[in-house]
Amino acid sequence: MLPVLVIFLMMSFLLIMVTEDYFSRRELLGNTKDYYLARALEELSIMEMEVSDTTTVQTFYFEEGKVDIQRNKNDQRFQIETSLNNQYKRTSLRTIDEKKVR
Repeated sequence: MLPVLVIFLMMSFLLIMVTEDYFSRRELLGNTKDYYLARALEELSIMEMEVSDTTTVQTFYFEEGKVDIQRNKNDQRFQIETSLNNQYKRTSLRTIDEKKVR
């Protein structure tokens, strides 16, 4: 009876570890996908952005989410806030090359 109980406990422990590893890998994969999707939306927004002195905030809407680009008037840095439809949010501060912008 004792060997059966020990084998049962070892198999239960192994099942718990495999399940925990699966969920952590699944979460990491989802976070990685969201990160790269947000970066792609930011790059698309930068390509479509028009730099002028009158506009300080530009918003771009996509099927997956939206990107808000706010220009800092003191220098050439832009604050980019990306919000995906699945509640993923990312904020970055970047200097944008004028060659990429229209």
